[in-house]
Amino acid sequence: MRQTVRRAFTLIELLVVIAIIGVIVALLLPAVQQAREAARRAQCRNNLKQLGLAVHNYESSHRTFPPGVLGTSGSVAQGQRLHTWLVQILPYVDQQNVQTTYDFNRRFDDPANAAAAQSQMPIFLCPSVTDPPASPQYAAGHYAGNAGTMAGQDDGILYPISRVRIGDISDGTSNTLLAGELRHEIGGWARGAMNTGGGGGGGGSQGFARAVLRWWKCSSNCAKAGINPPVTTCSSSCERQFQFSSPHAGGCHFLFTDGHVSFVSDSIDVGLLRSLTTRAGGEIGGEY
Repeated sequence: MRQTVRRAFTLIELLVVIAIIGVIVALLLPAVQQAREAARRAQCRNNLKQLGLAVHNYESSHRTFPPGVLGTSGSVAQGQRLHTWLVQILPYVDQQNVQTTYDFNRRFDDPANAAAAQSQMPIFLCPSVTDPPASPQYAAGHYAGNAGTMAGQDDGILYPISRVRIGDISDGTSNTLLAGELRHEIGGWARGAMNTGGGGGGGGSQGFARAVLRWWKCSSNCAKAGINPPVTTCSSSCERQFQFSSPHAGGCHFLFTDGHVSFVSDSIDVGLLRSLTTRAGGEIGGEY
């Protein structure tokens, strides 16, 4: 009788195959992750591009860019409504139905506006940011407008009660920031003040929440001016609250007032960054 011999992998052969598969996966995984991050960066860039189109459509209709914040104080006693520029452009990002439910005659934090403020807008989100919203009262927002250099200077584009026109931008729309990324989201796209008890609106105290940012707010002994500053816990972690930041390695996406989007290196000279925030400063530009 002929005996049939059944062939199978030996234990050593199985271990070798598993090891080879592990090496292949280890080699491919970074490439897959890089491809996914590249796709997320492209989506983030496109979101800013769409916001630029929306703001320019608003400007075409109203002959002015939207005010950054409709108010200068967060004090409830003063009764300022503090609606953000992102709320104002909702019809221009195909969200007229959400704005219809929003009551501009009430404060941003009025219960009547809660449903709209909690509406999550993909266009206001950078897909590379995975942190949950900081407040359940407000849907997250990862983009902030450029309010200029310092509180009271009103030299940006989207500052409190702003009414900036194209003709007011003598530095050139291609040399002036309109908006940028905000990595450390702590407020939400519809939140017009950091708190509702007093202060924190859009004026001297500069506590804008996430609607608009200035060039630099933190104390000099805390974070330094720039993009993606080192994270500290100084002064309530102000570097995360008041400076442009990004989850993307090496820099931050910015929307310029002419509508183009550029990735600006976080090693940019702080003086040049400051000059990009002013609309009529007369500064000489440089490479970024």
